[in-house]
Amino acid sequence: MSGDDQSQLVYVGTQQAQIQALRFDPSTSKLAVIGPVAKGLNATWVESDPQRPVIYAVDDDKVREGSVAMRHQGARDIELDGEISRITTTDEKNANYYVLRATYLLSKRTSVYTMPGFMQNNSRASYAVGAGYYTVTGAKQLGTLVGIQQRF
Repeated sequence: MSGDDQSQLVYVGTQQAQIQALRFDPSTSKLAVIGPVAKGLNATWVESDPQRPVIYAVDDDKVREGSVAMRHQGARDIELDGEISRITTTDEKNANYYVLRATYLLSKRTSVYTMPGFMQNNSRASYAVGAGYYTVTGAKQLGTLVGIQQRF
């Protein structure tokens, strides 16, 4: 619920790699689109936490099949989200991948960000945290990405 009215927020996952927020007015039974609240997920299942400003989603991307993501709906200038992915192959080269993302909006066009990730390979897998990198079979790897983004 929001404010004095009885409207409710509804979150909908899309195949356009975003989660949309809508406002439902029970007195008129109408939905009004507010806009995207998360990008980068082909979310087929979305659930908001009733106690905290958090959205949980399952990503239906075939490359990252089985991943679960979380997005914090906190202050407007801070974006927090995370993801847990399971890599499973027919030849049993399996791994778990954990990542957190934090973005601080300096302005409408400029932000700074960090993204720590942890890859946990089984005894047959050798996946790395970063794309294009390699590691030894069975290794655990921690990596961090830090940067600044300017949108034009």
